[in-house]
Amino acid sequence: QNMGEMHPLLATVLNNLALLFDLCGDYVQAEPLYRQAGEIWLSTEGGSSSNYALSQNNLGALYYLTGRYIESEACYQQAGSIWAGQGSGLASNYADNRAQLAGVYALMGRMEDALQNLETAARSHDVLIGEVFAATSESQRLSYVHHLHGHFNWYLSLAILQTDPPDQFVRACLNLVLRRKGLSAEALAAQRDALVNGHYPNLAEKLSALRLVRTQINELALAGPGREETIEYRQQITAMLAHKDELESSLAAQIPEIRLQKALAEDSLEAVTAALPPGAALVEFVSFEPRNILTGPSFVAAPLPRRYLALVLVATENWPVRLINLGREAEIDALIDKYRASLGAASELREVEDDAHPDQPVNLPSSHAAGHRLREKVFDPLLEALRGSSRLFLSPDSSLARLPFEALPLENGGYLIDHYTISYLSAGRDLLRFDHTEVQPAGPPLVIADPDFDLRASGEPEMAGQFPPAITRQSEQVKSGGIRFRRLPGTRLEGEQIALRLGVQPWLSGASLKTMLRNSVSPRLLHLATHGFFLQDQYLQSAAKLLRHPAVNTLAGGLENPLLRSGLALAGANTWLAGGSLPAEAEDGMLTAEDVTAMNLLSTELVVLSACETGLGQVQAGEGVFGLRRAFVLAGAKTLVMSLWKVPDQQTQELMVLFYDGLLTGQSRVAALRQAQMEIKKRYPNPLYWGAFICQGDPGPLGSPRV
Repeated sequence: QNMGEMHPLLATVLNNLALLFDLCGDYVQAEPLYRQAGEIWLSTEGGSSSNYALSQNNLGALYYLTGRYIESEACYQQAGSIWAGQGSGLASNYADNRAQLAGVYALMGRMEDALQNLETAARSHDVLIGEVFAATSESQRLSYVHHLHGHFNWYLSLAILQTDPPDQFVRACLNLVLRRKGLSAEALAAQRDALVNGHYPNLAEKLSALRLVRTQINELALAGPGREETIEYRQQITAMLAHKDELESSLAAQIPEIRLQKALAEDSLEAVTAALPPGAALVEFVSFEPRNILTGPSFVAAPLPRRYLALVLVATENWPVRLINLGREAEIDALIDKYRASLGAASELREVEDDAHPDQPVNLPSSHAAGHRLREKVFDPLLEALRGSSRLFLSPDSSLARLPFEALPLENGGYLIDHYTISYLSAGRDLLRFDHTEVQPAGPPLVIADPDFDLRASGEPEMAGQFPPAITRQSEQVKSGGIRFRRLPGTRLEGEQIALRLGVQPWLSGASLKTMLRNSVSPRLLHLATHGFFLQDQYLQSAAKLLRHPAVNTLAGGLENPLLRSGLALAGANTWLAGGSLPAEAEDGMLTAEDVTAMNLLSTELVVLSACETGLGQVQAGEGVFGLRRAFVLAGAKTLVMSLWKVPDQQTQELMVLFYDGLLTGQSRVAALRQAQMEIKKRYPNPLYWGAFICQGDPGPLGSPRV
């Protein structure tokens, strides 16, 4: 009563009450309250008021929910016209408004109008991405990208609503995917390039401070707290993380390149199409959460089980982009797990039988049944769209990033590798990054192999217990305390043979030191043959005992960094794990993915991670694999060759020598790897022996940007 019947605060109360009725499904009571609030705002603030636009937008949503689409369209249009004229401060409101209006048009069968409004919403979000990225830390950018997935889900939901969506709609979907996948990594790469190119020498001190605090966080997390210091430790690492975010935000504000104006404006479907070589095809896999548009606008529509889509672009004139609904993500992920498990079982059997009968051949169980079912779900539906293309660029998403497609079996007893040359991309727009110019001279190749995991400081007593050499370059991820990395005889021979071909001296045994590796600057080729480690979430408790870092558990409560959970074992790793003393240059003997991100590999043409599961990590839909895979890309490496499951020592050594033989005779990176795998397959048919390694990034010959 004190406010009066036309007070703006009364309008706010009425609008909020209407929202409550709306959420409870009582639209009869909600509608007049929305109308009354709008009339007050119109009378007191005018027809261009943002509050009045809000009331109209809320009415539009109510009419959407009640099937009154003509009235919904009118309200959304009125709200949108107000927000469109009020600048970037309300760009998010305008973008959401256009997306909701697109849903109305889709239900009315006006798909061209729906597409036009979706594109308007996407372009508004492009502007917002630039503004957010220019003022936030890496973790905040990731959070914002996650928020954007709501619009992304809505866009794709409207596409699959149509039985046979028009080519224009499908092309727009692929265009959006090309602009949205891997945005946070793109921003970090843009920042890295700007700094290395010397554009901002005034930021050198701040950049050094950021590197220092990241190193300190890494060291603290690996070392863990003392028995009596848990609270103090948490406070210390929380303060460091806050300082890191502050430094990252400050750097971003002073580096315009991080706004990604080029990537969001120029990395179009047309540019990617032109970059595809003749006869090749790009397959963008997308994990998304469909929304039931019949249950309301984008912000209230009921979510449906996550699904995988494939968008196929073929380098053939006038051939349309194809959108293929592959099915439920949970079902496909279960098949991936089953196929990988069948290969893991074969690997375990191989270790047991080789240890018992080292001179006898091992008969491994077949993984064909699981592989056939998986191929039928994720590859066979693409065949018509691929139109006979045998050169494939695959950009996987979510758990599909854990699958080497080449190793999927065919009905005739062969494998996809027999018919296709496959390389991998973080996102389809990577095709536009291959024509790169070196910003600094590359250093000589660097080969690191057969680290002395038991390296210790001078005078340090030897550790008790002897372990036989390992036959598998396995990831230490599920075992409890007391684990030691076992020497890998094949890696020494591999390192020596590859170094001989490259004309360099390998870093073997006690020379495989973390400090020396971290300080190396852009070796032309970097080859690492050792054990990998990857700590999955469900194994954090036991892995913490293995790695002596309860920090993993501490950080898992909201601070945990996935780049600390994957890495490579170097000289002294066992000594550090056992609490022994190491030479200073060995540091902790554990090269984490976080360590890798601070390396300078901008002129490195190829990194080969000849270890177990080096392509695995924490998967984030739309943002890739957080682990060594992401870390080496952020460090600047042009191409990665990495593994997706446990690899046997002897056969991996043979494969790698064959790979370099092909590479150094002028073959492309992807062709050399494929030829080596085909040769190993002749000797050892089971994909366990040859199928784990994939080539991601620039697939062309060394020294050439050609694809």
